[in-house]
Amino acid sequence: MSKEEKTNLWWQKSEFDNFIGSAQLLAQEALRREKTNDPQGYMHVLMSAYNDCQREEFPKQKTRHYIKQWTKVAYSRRGLEKWCVPDMAETRAVRRAQNIKRVLNAQSRATEMSHNEKIGFLRSVSEQGSRADVLFALVLAEGDAYAAEEGINTATTTATAKKTTTPRRTRSSPPFSGRPEQQQELDESSSSGGVCFQVKKEKAAQGGGKKQKTKSKRSRSFTRFLHRK
Repeated sequence: MSKEEKTNLWWQKSEFDNFIGSAQLLAQEALRREKTNDPQGYMHVLMSAYNDCQREEFPKQKTRHYIKQWTKVAYSRRGLEKWCVPDMAETRAVRRAQNIKRVLNAQSRATEMSHNEKIGFLRSVSEQGSRADVLFALVLAEGDAYAAEEGINTATTTATAKKTTTPRRTRSSPPFSGRPEQQQELDESSSSGGVCFQVKKEKAAQGGGKKQKTKSKRSRSFTRFLHRK
């Protein structure tokens, strides 16, 4: 594989630097707009939820509702909690280090255990130390699922609305500014109006032919009458 092919295939260091810079700018903007005393603010809501999880309690319905709404309207902040909520990120880092140390200490005490006993013991120690973060991950996942579902429903509704309300104008149709149902009626009448006009035109042409034949008959009769004279 040539160098050019590798360049086209893999992300470059400059591109990763741009990703990191963009993420930091988003986090700084989120911090600038944040009001820490607002009970519905992004930082306050996440900290409140994480504090509940540290007590091994599932956050209240109201707090989870705010997280869902924030995830829906500010989805660009997801994954940037380390920078958007620095206090929570610091607390989680301390708890992670404590949990790793706890597992290592348990491993040193489990030397006399059998293999299966050691696995079960270390797993229970790790689960106990990471329970708060597991609960918090479930809360965030609930918000992600809500935002994804709402996004799909919104996209579907928008696409359906565009499909049903987009004016289907012909060249002779004037611009329309009424309600969608009025536009639909106009579309239906205009779509059938061309056929009706064509039928009327054909009937008019047929009617004109009959009149022309009648006029020709009368002319011939009048000519015969003159010849008799």
